[in-house]
Amino acid sequence: MTLRRRHVIWDWNGTLLDDAQACVDAINVLLRQRAMPEVTHAQYLEVFDFPIRDYYLKVGFDLACEDWLRLTDEYHAVYATVAAGSPLRPHTRRILDGLRGAGPRSRFSRPANP
Repeated sequence: MTLRRRHVIWDWNGTLLDDAQACVDAINVLLRQRAMPEVTHAQYLEVFDFPIRDYYLKVGFDLACEDWLRLTDEYHAVYATVAAGSPLRPHTRRILDGLRGAGPRSRFSRPANP
Protein backbone atom coordinates (compact mmCIF):
# COMPACT_ATOMS: atom_id res chain seq x y z
CA MET A 1 0.00 0.00 0.00
CA THR A 2 1.44 3.36 -1.01
CA LEU A 3 0.53 6.40 1.04
CA ARG A 4 0.30 9.68 -0.78
CA ARG A 5 1.07 12.84 1.11
CA ARG A 6 -1.45 15.54 0.62
CA HIS A 7 -0.02 17.97 3.14
CA VAL A 8 3.10 18.39 5.20
CA ILE A 9 2.68 20.69 8.18
CA TRP A 10 5.70 22.16 9.92
CA ASP A 11 6.15 24.18 13.05
CA TRP A 12 8.39 26.99 11.84
CA ASN A 13 10.32 28.18 14.87
CA GLY A 14 12.57 25.57 16.43
CA THR A 15 11.74 22.98 13.78
CA LEU A 16 12.78 24.60 10.52
CA LEU A 17 14.27 27.80 11.93
CA ASP A 18 17.03 27.52 14.53
CA ASP A 19 15.78 30.49 16.54
CA ALA A 20 16.62 29.57 20.14
CA GLN A 21 19.29 32.27 20.36
CA ALA A 22 16.87 34.80 18.87
CA CYS A 23 14.38 33.88 21.61
CA VAL A 24 17.08 34.42 24.25
CA ASP A 25 18.11 37.72 22.69
CA ALA A 26 14.51 38.96 22.48
CA ILE A 27 13.61 38.12 26.08
CA ASN A 28 16.88 39.67 27.25
CA VAL A 29 15.97 42.97 25.58
CA LEU A 30 12.77 43.06 27.63
CA LEU A 31 14.59 42.05 30.81
CA ARG A 32 17.31 44.67 30.23
CA GLN A 33 14.70 47.40 29.70
CA ARG A 34 13.38 46.58 33.15
CA ALA A 35 16.82 46.31 34.80
CA MET A 36 16.18 42.62 35.46
CA PRO A 37 18.79 39.83 35.24
CA GLU A 38 19.21 38.41 31.76
CA VAL A 39 19.03 34.70 30.94
CA THR A 40 21.70 32.60 29.29
CA HIS A 41 20.98 30.16 26.51
CA ALA A 42 21.28 27.29 29.03
CA GLN A 43 18.85 28.97 31.42
CA TYR A 44 16.41 29.57 28.58
CA LEU A 45 16.46 25.87 27.68
CA GLU A 46 15.97 24.97 31.33
CA VAL A 47 13.02 27.27 32.08
CA PHE A 48 11.18 27.57 28.76
CA ASP A 49 7.66 26.29 29.31
CA PHE A 50 4.07 26.29 28.13
CA PRO A 51 1.87 28.06 28.64
CA ILE A 52 4.19 30.94 27.77
CA ARG A 53 2.92 32.89 30.79
CA ASP A 54 4.64 30.30 32.99
CA TYR A 55 7.91 30.89 31.15
CA TYR A 56 7.63 34.66 31.65
CA LEU A 57 7.05 34.08 35.37
CA LYS A 58 10.10 31.81 35.57
CA VAL A 59 12.38 34.44 34.03
CA GLY A 60 11.14 36.97 36.57
CA PHE A 61 8.32 39.04 35.09
CA ASP A 62 5.70 40.12 37.61
CA LEU A 63 2.53 39.61 35.61
CA ALA A 64 0.47 41.20 38.35
CA CYS A 65 2.25 44.47 37.50
CA GLU A 66 2.94 44.01 33.79
CA ASP A 67 0.32 44.30 31.08
CA TRP A 68 0.50 40.81 29.54
CA LEU A 69 -0.66 41.86 26.08
CA ARG A 70 1.76 44.80 25.95
CA LEU A 71 4.59 42.58 27.13
CA THR A 72 3.94 39.96 24.45
CA ASP A 73 3.60 42.65 21.79
CA GLU A 74 7.00 44.03 22.87
CA TYR A 75 8.54 40.57 22.73
CA HIS A 76 7.19 39.79 19.26
CA ALA A 77 8.38 43.13 17.87
CA VAL A 78 11.92 42.46 19.11
CA TYR A 79 11.79 38.77 18.11
CA ALA A 80 10.77 39.63 14.53
CA THR A 81 13.90 41.72 14.17
CA VAL A 82 16.41 39.35 15.77
CA ALA A 83 14.93 36.14 14.31
CA ALA A 84 15.40 37.46 10.78
CA GLY A 85 19.07 36.51 11.07
CA SER A 86 18.46 33.01 12.42
CA PRO A 87 19.75 30.08 10.39
CA LEU A 88 17.73 27.11 9.24
CA ARG A 89 18.15 23.94 11.31
CA PRO A 90 20.55 21.33 9.93
CA HIS A 91 19.19 19.36 6.96
CA THR A 92 16.13 21.62 6.56
CA ARG A 93 16.91 22.63 3.00
CA ARG A 94 17.64 19.01 1.96
CA ILE A 95 14.37 17.77 3.46
CA LEU A 96 12.31 20.55 1.90
CA ASP A 97 13.99 20.04 -1.47
CA GLY A 98 13.15 16.32 -1.20
CA LEU A 99 9.52 17.12 -0.50
CA ARG A 100 9.38 19.48 -3.46
CA GLY A 101 10.49 16.66 -5.73
CA ALA A 102 8.16 14.10 -4.15
CA GLY A 103 5.93 13.76 -7.18
CA PRO A 104 3.28 15.40 -9.28
CA ARG A 105 1.14 16.31 -6.28
CA SER A 106 3.93 18.23 -4.60
CA ARG A 107 3.12 21.94 -4.39
CA PHE A 108 6.04 23.17 -2.38
CA SER A 109 7.77 26.37 -3.36
CA ARG A 110 10.93 27.81 -1.89
CA PRO A 111 10.61 31.15 -0.04
CA ALA A 112 12.03 34.15 -1.89
CA ASN A 113 14.67 34.77 0.81
CA PRO A 114 15.64 31.44 2.42
